[in-house]
This record gives sequence, structure tokens and C-alpha cells, in this order.
Amino acid sequence: MPTRQAFNIEIVGKEDLMNAIALNSATFNLARIIGPAFGALMMALLGAGWCFLLNGLSFIAVLYGLTRIQATPYVREKKQGAGLLNEIKDGIVYIAGDRLLSQTLLLVAIVGTLAYNFGVLIPVLTKDVLHLQEQTYGILMSCIGIGSFGGAMAMSFLSKGGPRQRLILFSSLLLSVCLLLLGLMRSPYAAGVCLAVTGVFTILFATNCNSTLQMHAKDEYRARVMSVYSLVFAGSTPLGNFLSGLAADRFGASAAFLLCGAGCLLLCASVILIFRIRRMPVPADDPAQPTRAA
Repeated sequence: MPTRQAFNIEIVGKEDLMNAIALNSATFNLARIIGPAFGALMMALLGAGWCFLLNGLSFIAVLYGLTRIQATPYVREKKQGAGLLNEIKDGIVYIAGDRLLSQTLLLVAIVGTLAYNFGVLIPVLTKDVLHLQEQTYGILMSCIGIGSFGGAMAMSFLSKGGPRQRLILFSSLLLSVCLLLLGLMRSPYAAGVCLAVTGVFTILFATNCNSTLQMHAKDEYRARVMSVYSLVFAGSTPLGNFLSGLAADRFGASAAFLLCGAGCLLLCASVILIFRIRRMPVPADDPAQPTRAA
């Protein structure tokens, strides 16, 4: 995943990077809508074994496509005497010293931990709160895919303006609000609409974060920045799933959504506020400002 993330910009360039990420999200979420329906049909007709076999054979097209990619990769010069641990430390120091990178990665870690828990909570919400069965669960998951696909298509049309930091901040907060609303839902129709809106904000957040990190990072640090992004984006979700599942087991799915939404909203708002305060300039007449010697 870190290799693929760092390689994107070498394929399409900075100008088309955000559009490429948005289109990648669109195809991914379109597949998430179509794939389960097609897989269920194939399983009913041929059985599960054939589904695995056909899925594996489909990767022949992927491998062939990879062999046809022609790009000139960026290869940085290796520093003399720099070992693996020093390289890792250097990348972390670089991220910590850059306000935009560190703020974006912190928000990704929070959202990845507390917001990306649909696979765990929606089945419990469907069965224990809505009192419905597998068909409703499939429809609700498709609602996320539909919303995500819509958000990805919207970002592909808006990509020429580049990533927007305000959109990252607002989408992280509104995604948290959507989780809070899901905790109050008692109707499958209202839950479906809310999940579709959640899918939109999920893609707006992820696409802008990904593009910001790739475009803002220096060439010699981009691979390490995307390594940390992959770690906090994909690595935080299993931990968050465990925590949300534990909350759902103890208090129910609705309470789990409320707890995750409240925690995500509080932490994201705190990060935004802290970085905004750090960025505020010190007034010229501030008594804490050091005075120059005459």
C-alpha cells in the first residue's frame, strides 16, 4: 500500500493527481456496489469455489496492466551512513515539523479509528435496532457505496482546484455528526439516507487527505509520508473496529455509534483548534513578545 500510494504521483503527475485519486475511489466504490450482487448471483449459480477461482483469474488483467505502465520513478540519493532506523526517524521528524502534514495525519488517525466501523456496527444495527435481516443489511451497505461513489465523482469534477484543507476539516466534523445521527436512527429508510451522506463525507475526507499529503510532501520524503498515512489509515481501523465492537457488545449498536461519533467530533475539533491556535500570530504589542535591544 505505501508503494502504490507513493507511485500514484509518478504515473499521473501533480496536476492530475487529485482527479486520479477521486476516479480510483469512484471505481472502488462502484465495484463495492456491483461486486456483492454479482458475487451472490455467481455463488447461487456455480457455488463459492468457482467464485474464488474466477476472482483469482480476473487478476491476470491486473498483472497485465501493471506490465504496461511506463513511468520514470523518482529515486532519491542514499545518504551516507544513514541506516534504516535513522531514515525512519528522519521521516517522522520531517512530518512532525510540518504543520499541514502532522495535522492531516492526526485527523486521519482519529477518523480511521473511530469512524470507519461500518462493517462492525451496521450488522448489529440492522438486527438489534431495526429488527431486520440480511437483505436490509446489504441495502444499507450499498447506500454507503452509492454515497461514496457520488462523492468520488464530485471530487473528480472539482479536482482542478487541488486539495482543500477546509474540506478536510469540515468533512471530518460532519462525518462525526453523521455517526451521531446514526445512533439515533430507528427507521431503515432514514438510516439508508444517513449512510449515503456518510459515504459522501468519507470520500471527501479521504481523497483530500491523500492528495494533500502526496502533493505537499517533498519528493525525498513522499514515500515515508505515505507509509505513515497507510499505517494510520489502514492500521487504525482494526483497532477502532475492536473498540466499537466492544462498545456495541456492552451498550448496543446505537450507543456505540453515539460514542464513536462524540469521540471523533471531540478529538477532531480539538486537533483543529490546537493547530489553529499555534498558527495565530503574536500581536506586536504583546507583553510576552521579546523586546529588541536598543
